[in-house]
Amino acid sequence: ALGCRSIMSIIDHTITLEQSQRQAELPLAIPNPPNLFFCSPAPASYKCKMKRKPLSKKELSKALLEVGMGNGLSVLAPSDRDDGISCLADAFIQDPLFLWSAATPLPDEKKETLVRFLLGWMNHRILTGATGVAVGVRQNGELLGTMTLKPSSNHKETILDILAGIWNCGWPPMYKDKEYPPHSRKRLESMAVVPKRREEVMSDAQNRWIYIQSIGVRKSGQGKGIGKRMLNVAIAAADKLEVPIFLETESEGNVAMYRHFGFENAETLELSADGDTSDDAKFTMWLMRKEPGRKS
Repeated sequence: ALGCRSIMSIIDHTITLEQSQRQAELPLAIPNPPNLFFCSPAPASYKCKMKRKPLSKKELSKALLEVGMGNGLSVLAPSDRDDGISCLADAFIQDPLFLWSAATPLPDEKKETLVRFLLGWMNHRILTGATGVAVGVRQNGELLGTMTLKPSSNHKETILDILAGIWNCGWPPMYKDKEYPPHSRKRLESMAVVPKRREEVMSDAQNRWIYIQSIGVRKSGQGKGIGKRMLNVAIAAADKLEVPIFLETESEGNVAMYRHFGFENAETLELSADGDTSDDAKFTMWLMRKEPGRKS
């Protein structure tokens, strides 16, 4: 299942930046960075002191190593970034959300381009170790499974993430290719609501939780329990840290599968693009959460 991350932030920023550029005929300007203060300084500091520190990447990495990898699992290095994206692209080539965002049937080459872009944008900063931790399963030297995790301290996309995404991945295909219908771009932009809902669903977790951004297995490795092994490691790390886990899925069949691992559906979200009257104009996603120690 896919954790639909944060392509959404670039959409909000890109629309604003493009409009400003057209109106003022000036180079794109960088928006003001987000407020980095963890808690408000007024009126008193007592409540702020009571808040727990957000879950950090260091804590997440340590917990993953302490619960143990084994069975071919390992923490991926930054040099594994391209292999990780290729593995996820192979796993998600028929992902319903990605295909819905295209708003038109795509030939195989363009489908692969779209899927690689979206997965690269979502995961490249995790795979390089900048914002999260990636876990993989190799057999005979081939990376068959990849899982990317973010600690809650990094679940929001920053200006740096956006700039790095543009540098490494470019612009979304539907922003450049005229063969995509107009509402394809609007569908992509409609996904901006997902991180907002994620934050709302996890608002009671005191900013200490794990986000499964993506978890996928190559077609050649499916049916061997690789996905289960990766998910169990994430669950074990969360239980050790005593924090919940959040993920998103676009498949109703996956909802039942995740429930088997102790996840519960926290919200059912319907995406749609303004003015889109296609038969498939609406798209359903499930936002799921697992409490520490909870069994199926």
